[in-house]
Amino acid sequence: HSRARVQYVDVTGDALTEEVVDFKQCRQKPEDSFEEPPVVGEKVEHPVEDSTGRSGWQVGLVDRAAGEFCYVKPLEGARAQIFEVAMLRPVQESVAIAVASTERLSVPSALRAWVQTPDAAGCFKATQAATGLLGCSIQKGDPSSVLLIGSDEAIRKGKIVLEIHFFHQGHIQNFHERYEKSSERLQELEEICNSGITEEFVVEDDSLVGFIIGSGGENIKKVRQEHDVEVSVLDGSPTKVVIRGETREQVAAARAQCEFVSKIIPVEQDMIGWMFGKAGRNIQEIKAKTGVVKITLHKETNLVVVGVRDAVETATTLLECHAQYFAVYQEMDRETSAIDKSFEELEITEKGRRKGKGGKGRSDKGQERNPEAESKPKGSKGKGRGAGSKTEDSKGGESKKGAWDSQGGGKARKGKGGKGK
Repeated sequence: HSRARVQYVDVTGDALTEEVVDFKQCRQKPEDSFEEPPVVGEKVEHPVEDSTGRSGWQVGLVDRAAGEFCYVKPLEGARAQIFEVAMLRPVQESVAIAVASTERLSVPSALRAWVQTPDAAGCFKATQAATGLLGCSIQKGDPSSVLLIGSDEAIRKGKIVLEIHFFHQGHIQNFHERYEKSSERLQELEEICNSGITEEFVVEDDSLVGFIIGSGGENIKKVRQEHDVEVSVLDGSPTKVVIRGETREQVAAARAQCEFVSKIIPVEQDMIGWMFGKAGRNIQEIKAKTGVVKITLHKETNLVVVGVRDAVETATTLLECHAQYFAVYQEMDRETSAIDKSFEELEITEKGRRKGKGGKGRSDKGQERNPEAESKPKGSKGKGRGAGSKTEDSKGGESKKGAWDSQGGGKARKGKGGKGK
């Protein structure tokens, strides 16, 4: 932990030699370049090489500056040398590297292919620079873990940063897998599209999308299985449904099962009860007969019918037909009420007429007939004059042939010897 193997490289980055050195002889690499060109009198570091070809850096002062070039004079009295500004870097002010630790961070199995890519190498390099680690990489041939080298604090930070990278890379990996599957599916759809029949329709209201898809995708699955077609719901404004199949018959049948629509039927407020029927029986019967999924009352004067197009059209016809009879039944109710009222008035009149005649008729009706008195009426001039004879009733009144009895409704009996009818 106190020594490190260091690889020497030249200014172009090519490797030269390796050497094991004490950490106290090392420091972190400074920034590669200036944000602003250095000015006269500013300290800079410039590259040098020793007799063995090993490169290093030496501190100097800018003596003159001319565009992209600077004259730099070493601090130890050597002659000024000319350098391109791009070859210079700011002076490193950090102290020597402290004694380092090492720790391995396990790589999730799903990311072990990724950590061997250039993208992962760039991620490790950025993590090392951001956390102050001395090293952050996988060991050659072993993608199961990342080796972290540095102070305890740097390693702690490095682990946190790498775990965040692993988390997001996991999601990215899942995305790529889904993308590949989607691409394969898209290719299949394109083949179907190029070789078969395609129809699409616009969903008139986003509230109908749930009916088209069905609970858990049940309706679309059913349509696909029954008709051997592909059904796609394309989000957008508006939402579209695309159906693809091998034949027009398949596509048309599939569309009939998944093209849901809604229709508003205006209804007068006093007709609502008539339309629904007792306990909603009329509406339930229409739903059962047509297959619509919903018939509801909206804003008290509109019926909203929801279902596949054919079912909605049939239900609309039935509802409109049912509504046409409302006026007929209203007229029938009025006529029935008028008849009932007439009967009541007649009954009252009849009762009054009977009461106005007093009890006479009732006493005659209740009196027993005396055959002997009838055969010998008072004031008669003879007996049994035949069919043309006149008779007197018990009170002396005359009764003509064929006349109705005032109460009994029967005809008066003839005198003796005559025939009653």
